[in-house]
Amino acid sequence: MTKIGYELSGFEIANKILLSKELKKVKVVKDEVSKNCYNSDEKIIRLGESIYSGKTLLAYAVAAHEASHAVQDNENHNLYMVNKKILPFYNPCFYLCIIFFFISFINPIFIFFTEVSFILTVFIGLVTFFMEINCSNGACRLINKILVLNKEERFIIRSYLYLAGSTYLFAVLLIFLKIIVVILKILKGEMIN
Repeated sequence: MTKIGYELSGFEIANKILLSKELKKVKVVKDEVSKNCYNSDEKIIRLGESIYSGKTLLAYAVAAHEASHAVQDNENHNLYMVNKKILPFYNPCFYLCIIFFFISFINPIFIFFTEVSFILTVFIGLVTFFMEINCSNGACRLINKILVLNKEERFIIRSYLYLAGSTYLFAVLLIFLKIIVVILKILKGEMIN
């Protein structure tokens, strides 16, 4: 275990986690566009400059989260594997939902397609949310194994991780709100000219 004095970088945190799980084929690289993500096809964790070189609790949390995705992938975690298959359909389902919604005013049969695409969008969003929360839980456990953290530091890292995971829940709620706004505008006659 390393005593935390913020002397390690996000790059080093991610590598320590990968080594602790014997994931030697996964590489950690600096991403020039500041995108933090794990690419399961390439087995690469990409960290933006501020996370890659960062020596802050936020850098540690993000690096641990991305390394936790690599662990999920390596262990064939159920939610991760399902999410990997269905996530590419999230945006198409969302946009189809909006398109079908408008077409349903011309032909009511499209109400059914609106409902199906809406349910799929929400389902994918919820699977992603639960997978991200599971990943954040794993990141908390992994980071606690490699660093000596005091209670406040653990709380801060856990807060960062759960806030990041919760963005997917907020995305699902945003879908509901967008559709409600569109319906209200239609009812007020603002979208029909």
